[in-house]
Amino acid sequence: MNRMVWIDDLSAINNVRMDWSTFRKLCDLLCRHGRLRVSTNVGIDEMVASFLYVLGHDGNDGENSSSSSSSGGGGMHFNAVLCGVIRLHEILLKKPVAIRQDCSDERWKWFKV
Repeated sequence: MNRMVWIDDLSAINNVRMDWSTFRKLCDLLCRHGRLRVSTNVGIDEMVASFLYVLGHDGNDGENSSSSSSSGGGGMHFNAVLCGVIRLHEILLKKPVAIRQDCSDERWKWFKV
């Protein structure tokens, strides 16, 4: 896990598709608001890194032995992180605001009916 995220930003971006500071913020959000808890054998960083690795790489580059956890139970951890991300929908997804008809911004003129 250390070599997936914490070596430098380039390795973090290649493995989990975000830099390490953004990864840390996501882990903190999942702890505070997503109710993700530390497992007996796997830390939150490792669960989130494995989750993002599976999503970002689609499991087809043959590097599963070096990036998977030694504790097994990957599906259970994947589901726990997925449930945490779903719980963050109100924080991560903003509700759209309707554009008024009298809006003077030129960017919206193309979308008027």
